[in-house]
Amino acid sequence: MHVSLETPAAFRPLLRVAFAYPFENLGLRVLTGNTPANCVRALQLSKHLGFTETHRTSDGWAPGVDMVHTELRREDCRWIRRFERHAA
Repeated sequence: MHVSLETPAAFRPLLRVAFAYPFENLGLRVLTGNTPANCVRALQLSKHLGFTETHRTSDGWAPGVDMVHTELRREDCRWIRRFERHAA
């Protein structure tokens, strides 16, 4: 999954579908992400979506720029759970 937005709020109507596809349609249990540490807005969005930092590779993106590794597990995905509660 890749997202490029000028306005992060523009992604809101797509959240359910965006997370339903990997977790429900494909049956995945975990999504992973890799983001350069100097992309602060991307890391903030990732955290807001529910991803957690699992590891950081020093100089993993470029000299002086760490690579931040994140994950979101299906059971922790509020975008899926939120709609499951309403469907019941």
